[in-house]
Amino acid sequence: YSYLLAGLLALGLAGGVTILLSGVAAASTYALARRLFGWRVASLAAALVLTCGIALLMVFSKGMADYASMAFAVLSVALFAEAALAGGPRWRRLLFAALAGASLGVAAWMRYSTATVLAVPAAFFIVAWLRTVRSSKGWRAGTREVLRAHGPVALAFLVGLAPVAGALLAYPATYFGDPVGSGYMYGMIRVSADGSN
Repeated sequence: YSYLLAGLLALGLAGGVTILLSGVAAASTYALARRLFGWRVASLAAALVLTCGIALLMVFSKGMADYASMAFAVLSVALFAEAALAGGPRWRRLLFAALAGASLGVAAWMRYSTATVLAVPAAFFIVAWLRTVRSSKGWRAGTREVLRAHGPVALAFLVGLAPVAGALLAYPATYFGDPVGSGYMYGMIRVSADGSN
């Protein structure tokens, strides 16, 4: 995302980056909602994403990290749902899963606190997995069956996430000696009473 933003800044088109991201968010929302609920719900959901007041405010704030994080997080969930729920060739499902992992990494890289909202769809996927395991012939056989069916998709997701997550953790490890450290934790950044850093 930073490279995309830098390129558009160099071209004098920085305002277009959030318009592009709003398109990504709306298309991802539509694809996910259509897969789960049908085209009517998908159309409404995409319209709500485009007309949300907070989102519109961020569209006019050029390069807003929170909006970028949201757009890539929604894209990650939509791609993962396609990988997990769609049919088609196996290579396509694995490609979608890897792209979902990379998209999650980019979402966390931009603003990891915004990306934590993905805990909600992750919980739904885990509950669906547990129901699948329970409905099959016992936990052991059911777990084996589910892992055989969905293990490659989960592995592709982690392969897509690993390079981005590794770089994300390497930066604070290099500067603060802690992979989850930050300037706030070590007194390098202070927030004054008026909210300025």
